[in-house]
Amino acid sequence: MKCPYCNQDHPNGYKFCPNTGMAIDNQFNACTNEDCPDFGKYVLPLDSKFCPKCGSPIKNSAHIYTTTTIGEDTITFKVNGVSFSMIKVEAGSFDMGDDENTDAPSHEVNITHDYYIGKTVVTNELALAVLTDKNVVSEVEDEFGCLDEDDIDDMEDNPNLPLVNVSWHNAKSLIRILKKITGENFNLPTEAEWEFAARGGNKSENYSFSGSDDLDDVAWYAENSDFELQEVTSKEPNELGIYDMSGLIGEWCSDWYDEDYYDNSPKNNPRGPKKGDTKVIRGGSISLEDECGVCWRGDHDPYSEHDEIGFRFVLRVRK
Repeated sequence: MKCPYCNQDHPNGYKFCPNTGMAIDNQFNACTNEDCPDFGKYVLPLDSKFCPKCGSPIKNSAHIYTTTTIGEDTITFKVNGVSFSMIKVEAGSFDMGDDENTDAPSHEVNITHDYYIGKTVVTNELALAVLTDKNVVSEVEDEFGCLDEDDIDDMEDNPNLPLVNVSWHNAKSLIRILKKITGENFNLPTEAEWEFAARGGNKSENYSFSGSDDLDDVAWYAENSDFELQEVTSKEPNELGIYDMSGLIGEWCSDWYDEDYYDNSPKNNPRGPKKGDTKVIRGGSISLEDECGVCWRGDHDPYSEHDEIGFRFVLRVRK
């Protein structure tokens, strides 16, 4: 079986690539005839209609998407015809925070694992592809709630705008639904993963904003946005090729917020306090300016929705 991630042959039945840790069983279909010698082996192309070994019809299972690698540092997923890319961030160390920021004093942090983070925030188009998938109707209704026709029409009319008005809990629900569709362990980034990626990872040029010292180059913010949402990727990316990590919208992180957390947070892979009242927001927004720096941190009620807050995915590489 040719692996779509490392392009090497793996034995049939492997569920994860031993070189990258990515799930590979959902790149292919499998025969469901228990008497077939290839029963349960994900060796058939997704568009197969019959098993070549036993002639049994191939049922179209939940494996309804395809995944390809564009290069060493990018993975692109396709869900119901909608593609989204994730950029690889290699493990590394950085100085998180800024001593001029009262609740974010500078301190060394080690990210000890590689991970992929969304090239863009989640868009309306991608959210619709996930939330209107016919195979997860019950999960959508239970986890996310039903979208009304006005919501769908607005999202269809603005496919490349960020998905906003989504609470932290609804963001997690959409991620759980995407896991159901793809079999991949998507999540929200930790605050540390978010900042390391925003700074450019190991390619960082130590810019004040994500990709530049000139905010206009990389961000939609209070001075240039007319306080209107703008399409993703319409500004320059940062050193890793990631877009809109300064300005445009605030982004949910997985961490609980504590203004004193940096004073005693662990050096390796900090994940935030064990509990709290609000969740961390990063990135600034179209109505902010000073808050668009890579080390700015804010917070918001995880049950509340806001028209300038959304999120992006992270996918950690298993070792």
